[in-house]
Amino acid sequence: METTEMSSLIVRELQEIRKLLQEHFGQRTPKEADLPELVEVTWILRELGIGRSTFYKHVKNKLLFPKLRIGNRDYFDREAVQNLQNK
Repeated sequence: METTEMSSLIVRELQEIRKLLQEHFGQRTPKEADLPELVEVTWILRELGIGRSTFYKHVKNKLLFPKLRIGNRDYFDREAVQNLQNK
């Protein structure tokens, strides 16, 4: 094989490798299905744009109710949070 043939072969191989890497590691936008059904308080605070004290004073056990408690952490239904956000 000549040098130019070898160079073109290497370039084609590198292009294929790059294409495969981009497909595999490319940016993915999170889909709604990727989000968990239960969410933590920090996620709720970020989504609603409220502070922690506002959440505990006006939202928790008034507008949103925990679905699961593990240790000291409460987990809430994601759909309920989104419905509250839409109101």
